[in-house]
Amino acid sequence: MLKIYALFGEEDMSPFKLESAAAAEIVKRELGAVHDYRQFLRTDEQFDGLQPAPYFGSAEFWLKPERASELQDTAAAIAEASGALAVVLGRKPDLIEHGAEHNITGTHRGDSGYKCTFLFNRKPAMALADFHHHWLHTHGPIAGKTQDAQRYVQSHIDAPDRTFDGVTELFWPDYPTAVASMASEQMRVDQATDAQNFVDGGSLTLFLGAETP
Repeated sequence: MLKIYALFGEEDMSPFKLESAAAAEIVKRELGAVHDYRQFLRTDEQFDGLQPAPYFGSAEFWLKPERASELQDTAAAIAEASGALAVVLGRKPDLIEHGAEHNITGTHRGDSGYKCTFLFNRKPAMALADFHHHWLHTHGPIAGKTQDAQRYVQSHIDAPDRTFDGVTELFWPDYPTAVASMASEQMRVDQATDAQNFVDGGSLTLFLGAETP
């Protein structure tokens, strides 16, 4: 699948005007290339000792691969958040990223609870293609063993105007499980050790969120 992330900075009000199901109906009707839609808000609970990303919400849009030619125009329409989309999104996104989604473990609609979104870049001297290859084929099998995770997703960002090279999503059933998983040896040692081979650690930003009802 192809995926578009629309990320919103923190303000006094939610960027979303409708619940997910109602919003999805409008999005799919107004953006013909969009196959599915979900929206997430940052939770009050975050991971201790980690600075969360400066994002409060994430609107997420999926397109089937055969609609790839419409990806850029769809992303541009989302960035404007005007017309019928203004009924769903209360303001323009602060950041738009899009690319190819790889569902490593779990199922698209089988997750619930808490999701951590990690945004990051490749090591400065590394080619984008090499970064994506290592992430998918070497790091993917390692991160796919994340303790108690319901789902692990990679989105490979390759747009010329991108801010980040990659977005990872990890889902857990509840906050205590997420905390224990992040503190596990598998995360702190196995994943962290390999991440040094391809990730610019200084670029990493993350936030814990949950899908709106």
